Amino acid sequence: MRRGLSTSRMPIAVAVYLPEQYTRLLATAEDASDLEPTWQEWHTVFQETRQKMAELGMDLIEVTVDLDALEKYCQEQGLKNTSGTRAQYAAHLLSEQHPRQKQLQQRPPVRFKKKKRGTR
Repeated sequence: MRRGLSTSRMPIAVAVYLPEQYTRLLATAEDASDLEPTWQEWHTVFQETRQKMAELGMDLIEVTVDLDALEKYCQEQGLKNTSGTRAQYAAHLLSEQHPRQKQLQQRPPVRFKKKKRGTR
């Protein structure tokens, strides 16, 4: 048994969005087709993913992303609004709030699995 995974929890910054800005995210994200069509659906998938990650010993640290600030960040860095950029931005914000957490910027982005819609 690997003790490292079972005894220490690994914090991971994850971008979360305000319900009133989600439509704008869908309009500006390069990967909008990979996102849930509504904030409510996105939030449900996020909650399920957070629970699964917690069971694996990983803590998702929610970092609320303001789209004005995200768009400015993308422009300044010459980046497109993608899931990887949003994850990088969330880690950047978290490291500014908690300087000792700079290593979070090095972690790969957390990707939420889109629920498959069954036909009934």
